[in-house]
Amino acid sequence: MVSTILLEPEKLNTSLKNSENPLKVFRDALKEANLALKTRFEKGDPITALVPLRAQMIDNLLKQAWMHKMPEDAAAALIAVGGYGRMELHPGSDIDLMILLDDTDPERHSDSLAELLTFFWDIGLEVGHSVRTIAECITEAERDITVATNIMESRLLIGQASLFTQMQAATGPEKIWPSDRFFTAKWEEQTQRYLRYEEAISNLEPNIKESPGGLRDIQMVGWVVKFHGFFMLKS
Repeated sequence: MVSTILLEPEKLNTSLKNSENPLKVFRDALKEANLALKTRFEKGDPITALVPLRAQMIDNLLKQAWMHKMPEDAAAALIAVGGYGRMELHPGSDIDLMILLDDTDPERHSDSLAELLTFFWDIGLEVGHSVRTIAECITEAERDITVATNIMESRLLIGQASLFTQMQAATGPEKIWPSDRFFTAKWEEQTQRYLRYEEAISNLEPNIKESPGGLRDIQMVGWVVKFHGFFMLKS
C-alpha cells in the first residue's frame, strides 16, 4: 500500500489549517507521494495501477490548492484534460489543465487565478494550462481538432459543476465534429505527424510516443472509437 497524505485529503486539509507555511505542506505532500510511487515501482507493482494512482494523488493536491487560493463562490471550474483527463499521468508528464470561466464576467477572478497558477509551479507541479470561457471552448474546438480531442477527455476536478456540464453539451460531437469529419481530421493529423518523423518505425532513436506505431497511434484509435460510439448510441 502507498502511505501518503495525498490519498487522505482530510488529513492534508488538517495539516494546512495547522501550518503557518502552507507551501511547505504542499511541497512535502508531493515529495512524499512521488517517493511512495517510486518505491512501489521498484518493488514491481504494475504500471496499470501506479499511473492512475498518480493521477488520483495529483487530483487531491490540485483540489486542495484550489480551495486554498480561490473564493468559495468562484464562477469557475478546474478541469483535467488530455492524458491527465483520462487518468494517465506518468512521472515527468505535463499536468494538463483547463480553467473554465463563466462567460458573463471572465475577469472576475483574474487575480486569484494568477496566484493559483503561480502556486502550482511553486509547489513543484509541471502544469500546462489554458483559461477559457465556454464560448472560447466552442471557438477553439471548432478551429482545432486537438482542442476538441482534449475537451472530449476532460474531467471535472473542482469548481462549478454546471459550467463543466454546459461546456460538454456545447462542444459535444453532435455540435462541432461529426464522426466522419473527426475521423478525416485525425487521419490528416496522423499523416502530418508521420512526415515529421520520416514515416519510420526503426530510427536509431525513435520517438515512442509520436513515431509511426507509437503510443499516439493507439490513442488515435481510442479517440475515433469514442466519437463513433457516441453517434451509434444516439442513433
